[in-house]
Amino acid sequence: MTAPERLRVQYVVDDFPQLSQTYLRTELASIRRDHDVAVIALKPADRAYADAAPHVHEPDEDRIVERVRAFRPHVLHTHFLHTAALVERVARRTGVPFTVRTHSFDVLPLHLDPAGSTARRRGGLDATRSPFCLGVLAFPFLRPALERAGIPAATLVDAWPVIDHAAFHDRGPRGRDVMNVGACIPKKRMEDFADLARLVPDRTFRLYAIGYRSDEIDAYVRRTGSPVEMVDALQPSAMPAEFRRHGWLVYTGCPVRRTVGWPLAVAEAQAAGLGVVVARVRDDLATYVGPAGFLYDDVREVPAILARGYPEEMRLAGYEHARRSDIETHRHLLTDRWRAAAAAGPRAPAPPVAARRGPLARWFGRG
Repeated sequence: MTAPERLRVQYVVDDFPQLSQTYLRTELASIRRDHDVAVIALKPADRAYADAAPHVHEPDEDRIVERVRAFRPHVLHTHFLHTAALVERVARRTGVPFTVRTHSFDVLPLHLDPAGSTARRRGGLDATRSPFCLGVLAFPFLRPALERAGIPAATLVDAWPVIDHAAFHDRGPRGRDVMNVGACIPKKRMEDFADLARLVPDRTFRLYAIGYRSDEIDAYVRRTGSPVEMVDALQPSAMPAEFRRHGWLVYTGCPVRRTVGWPLAVAEAQAAGLGVVVARVRDDLATYVGPAGFLYDDVREVPAILARGYPEEMRLAGYEHARRSDIETHRHLLTDRWRAAAAAGPRAPAPPVAARRGPLARWFGRG
């Protein structure tokens, strides 16, 4: 049997369309070009972007199963390890196999605190050993931790982050302004960016803060007299032009929490030709920055980096290094598995397994 020209893909995702999760927006835009896609969100976003793909909000497992049966997808797809348990149950009940794309916050604790985190993620980990699981995409540095936690090595697929390289790519001249962007949460330690702006008064610093603790960061800026410009979160479609206004991205992080993952902004900045400076909260970030950026241990090191300027050879290396995160270069890691499963033909539903209950059970129709 051969796969049809256009596959039907059912996304089942957590909060959607979340402004801080533009990787899902980028992936969906690419997949929808040549697949028929339906999106079920388990809960609405607390800060949504405007141009989201059509979707429905549905937290009840039985009604999700009804929707899946009506759509008749060839595959299910989800983001985050903690949604895998629900999607695996839906796969068993419908006979439709599934894939999972993990990120940072959902699996990085398995790397930093294996003993304390594995039990809390047991439902998702068990789901990856299901015969209905076609693959689990994960950042390459996390493979050893995920294997130790019980995900089969053959199921894991090394995948870099998801960006729209073409949207950000720009070889024009860059200025001197410095930016930072992301969700205002403790692991990002954006207070350091405000402090940096005070240390380098001859440059303009802009912080594109996405919700969460934005008010606290804004209060910190006012209290300390930092000259940083606080920019309220913009729509994703506006961000490529904002990157082009700047010469540098300084991405701060908390060295105690160490939970900053592989942020999209780094690859987007490299694609746009910006110099990149990232907090060295873990050794693996050297791999992500690659030959096209700098790591710092103390934000007081950054003024000297900015003063030296961004070498042209690093800028050129950054254009190519960012392509490792381009959805168009690695979408096949999903689509190849989907097409192989579709070519193999439909599967029969399987008997249910005992569900594990946990704090997220109310979202998954189990409590």
